[in-house]
Amino acid sequence: MGRGNLTQKEKAILMRNPFVLDINGNQIRYSEDFKIQFIQEYYSGKGPAQIFEEAGFDRKILGSKRIERAAARWREAYEAGSLGEPSQNVTPIKKLVQKNRKYREKIEKLERENQLLKEAILKDKIGE
Repeated sequence: MGRGNLTQKEKAILMRNPFVLDINGNQIRYSEDFKIQFIQEYYSGKGPAQIFEEAGFDRKILGSKRIERAAARWREAYEAGSLGEPSQNVTPIKKLVQKNRKYREKIEKLERENQLLKEAILKDKIGE
């Protein structure tokens, strides 16, 4: 289960999920809506496995590697601009992620400066 080949029973279970368009061999084709939903939830802080579970997928059937690979593909497509349309509210999420990254970098810089100041104060106190 969840490793390599999918059984007929597993395929039938997966095909009942509205986010699955088709299964060809062991390749699962997910709906564009699910991919966009995944990206939105992922950048809101949820983990890939949690997103799949909440969308009605059985992690035992999919397996962690299949989930990780799908997540990596969709993140890459999103970063490249080939997943989601601005009308689907994906662009504002990307802007928020970039803004968040900028703030984290600023916080890290301030923390380094703070540490240097603490060390300088401690050095002055010891030198008195």
